[in-house]
Amino acid sequence: MNARRGSKFSLGMLITAGAWLSVGEVTVQGHPGLHHDIERISAELAQAPDCCESLIERGYLYRLNGDLSASLADLDRAQELDPSNRDVALQRGLTLAALGRDAEAARELDRILNIGPVSTAALAVRGDIAARSGLHEEAISYYTAAIALKPDVELILARGKLQESQGRPADAAQGYREGLQLCNGALVIRLALISVETARKEYEAANRLVDEELARVPVKGEWLLRRSDIYFAAGNLEQARRDREAALHEADRVLAARPTAVHYLTRARIHRAMGNSQAAERDLQSALAKSPRFADARNLLHELQVERDVSKAGE
Repeated sequence: MNARRGSKFSLGMLITAGAWLSVGEVTVQGHPGLHHDIERISAELAQAPDCCESLIERGYLYRLNGDLSASLADLDRAQELDPSNRDVALQRGLTLAALGRDAEAARELDRILNIGPVSTAALAVRGDIAARSGLHEEAISYYTAAIALKPDVELILARGKLQESQGRPADAAQGYREGLQLCNGALVIRLALISVETARKEYEAANRLVDEELARVPVKGEWLLRRSDIYFAAGNLEQARRDREAALHEADRVLAARPTAVHYLTRARIHRAMGNSQAAERDLQSALAKSPRFADARNLLHELQVERDVSKAGE
């Protein structure tokens, strides 16, 4: 895959090249001293306003702080001072992408990718840009190259969802399985793999993934419910019923010991799966009483209320 027609940048180059660590690939979001760092570099720039390195660093920090206009202003100035600087091109590309200026961002990032060494941040954001542009296969190739250099949960999920959307569930499943190994069994990847295995009717594989978690976790209600969904999809309604009853028993036990909002939500989901909508609504009201901003509980309650209204309208 070429980044664009006539490009010297190929997928083979991506996979074989070494990772290039730049300031654009260090995650410091939420750093409590971010504004102090900006003030420090601003003081340095007051003494040396044409210091390209300081402009790059402040532009990067401005982006992390959400001040994209200030970020781009610093990086534009840095580019004027040193047009061939790779760090400038990378940081400008990332900031332009954050601003939604995808065509400009792609041009900057391609400058990085065409001359090497390879940047995982540039690959990842080029994948995002390609995905937003509807170039799904191109996005998958960028994500694959980025993952080969530096495994990342979000990139593995993004690639998998694109593969699923392109009618390639087997490829998605393989990518998720590799991701589980690369990312220390990340839960979100396991859930994505269970979903795709169920969708492609690989029910035994999906059940094995659930059973591994059931053997590990002390609170089993959510996982029993997930296994019941797999049995239901497979047409094994009796086993689905038994798992849902076991999940409800487990949820009752847990709530008796710890009546938290999360545990009320779990029981609500189980009640919903069993067709007990009123009981589910009561549990969701209890969850929201304990945690009024609990978005998952609020969203599920809204879904149940919509379903109830639709059912009444159809009577």
